[in-house]
Amino acid sequence: MLGAAAPGEQGREVTVVEVLDRAAARIPEDLGDRPAVEARVRHTLGETYFALAQFDSAVEQLTRAVELNTEVLGDSDAATATTQRSLASAYRDRGELEIAESRLRDLLALETSIGAGEERLAQTLDHLGTALILQGRYP
Repeated sequence: MLGAAAPGEQGREVTVVEVLDRAAARIPEDLGDRPAVEARVRHTLGETYFALAQFDSAVEQLTRAVELNTEVLGDSDAATATTQRSLASAYRDRGELEIAESRLRDLLALETSIGAGEERLAQTLDHLGTALILQGRYP
């Protein structure tokens, strides 16, 4: 990723978002035949975009990571659930609280049905609670 920035070729400084955008553009070519690796890279890119408040790009990367994780690991895997929670957070911070809530309720139902464990359930409940509070739905 960092090597792709090539600031010397451009004659200017390169932003982190530009580096991320270039890395994201190369994923299909570089990792298209390794879906598990692609999912992890997209999750990391999504989290980084999220940290930079680039929520549209975060949603794009995390959505694809969820799809890949579901395909490779299944929808009940811990990595898939972690990416689902990250995606819901990106929707939440993008202002799409109803989508975030819906995704988290679906994840909570799945985790409850498979006995995912207290830690995973607590994480999902925490994210869901935040989405509800931001909607003014305190009860």
